[in-house]
Amino acid sequence: MKNLLFSLMLLACSNVCSSSNTFIYCGKDNGSDWYWYTDENNEYIQLEGSWMNFESSVNTQALYTTFLITESNWRNINVTCINGYLAQPGDHSNSAWSVFTVIKEDGHYNTMNGYKTLFEKGTFRALTLTRV
Repeated sequence: MKNLLFSLMLLACSNVCSSSNTFIYCGKDNGSDWYWYTDENNEYIQLEGSWMNFESSVNTQALYTTFLITESNWRNINVTCINGYLAQPGDHSNSAWSVFTVIKEDGHYNTMNGYKTLFEKGTFRALTLTRV
C-alpha cells in the first residue's frame, strides 16, 4: 500500500515537480553541526533530482521536504560523511534541513535518515526540527 501511495505521489509530482540540482551536506544526526560535502578535488557535488513535500508521520498537520533521486545516482556519488554525520540535500547555507528519498530500480523507495525541518501545512511556516 505504501509503495502504491508513493507511486501515485510520483505520478502527481511528474506533473508539478521539475528536475533540479542540489548540493550535498553532511549533517550531525542531532542537527547541531553540518559541513558541505566535497569530492577528492574539494569540488562541491551536485545531484539531479526533484524536490517534493511529504506529510510527516510525527505530525499529520506538518510537511517536510525531500529530494528524490534515483538509486544509480545515489550509488554513483558514494558519499562518506564523517562518523555521526548523514548525507542531506541543500541548496545554500540557509536551506531547511531536508532528507534524500532514493527511488530504487524495482519501484520501491527509501527515505534516508537525517535531521529535517517540519513545515505547517498551508502556510509552509517552519515548525520544529525533528530527527528521523
